[in-house]
Amino acid sequence: MTHRAKCNVWMRKYLKAMNKNFVIAFGMGYEDGAAGKERQAPPFPEAAQSGTLVYAATLFAQEAYNKGYSFGKEEIK
Repeated sequence: MTHRAKCNVWMRKYLKAMNKNFVIAFGMGYEDGAAGKERQAPPFPEAAQSGTLVYAATLFAQEAYNKGYSFGKEEIK
């Protein structure tokens, strides 16, 4: 297996795991919104430096939570 192929396999596994985390973040936001709870600010790890995968994933998870929260709020209206 070439180096590029190994890297592609790693990236596919990473994206699969992160997709699960993003769906969980969306679900948490939806549950909080539907229950009428306050919007939660997610923890921002120190390792999340601008331009890193951790930073991008954290921002995306935060937006997934916010969108889920908005949808959950719409449900109770």
